[in-house]
Amino acid sequence: MAGETVITVVGNLVDDPELRFTPSGAAVAKFR
Repeated sequence: MAGETVITVVGNLVDDPELRFTPSGAAVAKFR
């Protein structure tokens, strides 16, 4: 899987992640 990035986040979230998509179709997640 070339070009795939794996990110591990450790900690406490205060809300559900907000997932949006850019006009080109790339996923963007916002964490609080």
